[in-house]
Amino acid sequence: EALGRQLAGDYEGGVALARTVVEAARATGRPDLVAAARLRLGMLEHYAGDYEASAADLEEAAFAADAAGADETVALARTVLVHVTGRHLADYAAARRWARHAEAAIARAGAEDTDVRARLWLYEGMLARDTGDLARAREHLERARRLRVRLAGEGALDVAEVDAELARVLEAGGDLEGALRHARAAMDAYVAALGEEHPELAPKQHDLGRLLAETGRPREGLAWLARARRGYERMRADGYPELGRVLADEARIMADLGRTDAADRRFVEAVARLEAAFGPDHPAPAAVRIEHAEVLADAGRLDEARRLVEAALAVLVARLPASHPDRVRAAGLAARLSGSAAPVAASAPSASLGPGG
Repeated sequence: EALGRQLAGDYEGGVALARTVVEAARATGRPDLVAAARLRLGMLEHYAGDYEASAADLEEAAFAADAAGADETVALARTVLVHVTGRHLADYAAARRWARHAEAAIARAGAEDTDVRARLWLYEGMLARDTGDLARAREHLERARRLRVRLAGEGALDVAEVDAELARVLEAGGDLEGALRHARAAMDAYVAALGEEHPELAPKQHDLGRLLAETGRPREGLAWLARARRGYERMRADGYPELGRVLADEARIMADLGRTDAADRRFVEAVARLEAAFGPDHPAPAAVRIEHAEVLADAGRLDEARRLVEAALAVLVARLPASHPDRVRAAGLAARLSGSAAPVAASAPSASLGPGG
């Protein structure tokens, strides 16, 4: 039933039910059942946007499965930890460690030709993209896509999941039309499988809206982002974490359309949402502050821009490696603002937080 709620998009209901299943599994004294229940709980918490809890439960699932000799459960728990700790918690060192542990578990389980293997390639591709290694990201994602096509066929939802991430890699590399084609293909597959109203469409609507704006269709982009916002709001009563990223993308488009006051309000709301979800020292709200600073600098509001950059750069330097795209972007903006009296051209928006996925 918890799986059914996940498939229906009732993530919070699924989490509540999965917690009762964990307690029932503990009462049996069987570590394999506890591991399977904790794995399902951790995955549902991930879908619900409770990433700290998800990481803790997935780690416990991996340990319990290891003790029970349930190698496939170990492999899947460690694989999902790559995604949760990397993309959502921005702990890239932990994500890389979990990737090594997942590789070992996949080999031990004989799961090289299964979707767990494809999923690890997918998450390693996301990790590479989020840390700026686009060539490695594409290599991992293309491997994941080939295996998923072989396992499930073209048009399958699992293949569309990879296509959506390939769109983000192409976007980061500047191929916006190629990214848009992949994003549309992913959207079409999700609609065909889940219908128009499933909350899992929200990340795909988010990507499509951002890309439409970047390819010269800002009002169409805003319409898709509004749909994504409503989808994220349905996922979680107090607001899904990635809702903050949608608000930031809306703010940038509004600024481009000359709606300065509305853009300022959206940026402030985006930072507040992300800080509420992740805390003030997470890179996600800092990256949005950099975007806001770029917009302010373009408008000649240089003192305001400098204050935002100073606050954001302190977080990004503490949390991210020097080569990370968000840190590079922030440092470049800080350098250009230093003593600058001219507007600063904004670069492409960050997508390092990414959608829930």
